Amino acid sequence: MSTRGKPPGSAPRPVTPPDPSLITRPVPSHRHYKPISFGKGARLDLPYRSVEELDELPEADAALSNDSYYRKSHDDVRRLLEVICDLKNFLKSDNTPVDITTWGFIIFVTEYSSLVLEKLCVAMENLVKVTERSMSSTPPAYKNEAIRRLKFDLIQDKENLDGASDDRIREEFKSLLRGRNLMNEEDSPEIFIGSTVGCLVFDEKTITMLADLEFDDSVRDYNAFKGKNIKIIDLFWVRGETEWPDLPNARPYRGVDECPIVCLQSLNSELSTSGFGGELEDCFPLQNKYYL
Repeated sequence: MSTRGKPPGSAPRPVTPPDPSLITRPVPSHRHYKPISFGKGARLDLPYRSVEELDELPEADAALSNDSYYRKSHDDVRRLLEVICDLKNFLKSDNTPVDITTWGFIIFVTEYSSLVLEKLCVAMENLVKVTERSMSSTPPAYKNEAIRRLKFDLIQDKENLDGASDDRIREEFKSLLRGRNLMNEEDSPEIFIGSTVGCLVFDEKTITMLADLEFDDSVRDYNAFKGKNIKIIDLFWVRGETEWPDLPNARPYRGVDECPIVCLQSLNSELSTSGFGGELEDCFPLQNKYYL
């Protein structure tokens, strides 16, 4: 975890208490939720290519990117694909090979009113569309492969998730990863990719915001999505006895952040390519890191 220095003269702030319902209604050690998956990565019949194969395609030419300063070595989409292609060389906690060939995030739904649930599929379709369009600066070979591999896993369970606190969602996230044999005995992920480092939360405000999105003809219509964010919960955050803000009058990090919706691919790449936990804290606040 990050160990940043504390501002001179600053005082620690009392830590918010943990969700008491985790004592009276604890989360089981292992969950086996069956998600509804969105994105082309949800299909099992799409062929995938390695980065080496993609590099040989005419569509990988840097001249085809929308960035005049493009460098293949700096392409975070390509780096993300390298990580995903390499996962087959790792083992899960049950000593079976990691069989993940896609990238994305796990999403927990915390609102179950009928009016909100009616918007859920449209919200997910729009989230996929925003994420696909956010990769317009990379050459088509890498962009198209990343789109083929994009998958969001939507977790719905009214009994366990309706109105769930951030603390409960974090524990549910850990429990789900254990159920998938992706956590080791030290309660750390066996692999460090976006979907094992942080999870997204769909509350009423987020579902409605995504369902109401409108797209223009430009794939780089970022201004249309300015100020539209989605909550992400840090798997690694541990509540201490006190909390220190990094700067005077700044908010302390409490294991939760808001990510601009057009930056989910960039964040996923960063979480997947560093190889250790703690990046979400180092990036806090994400709205400043990925300013639009």
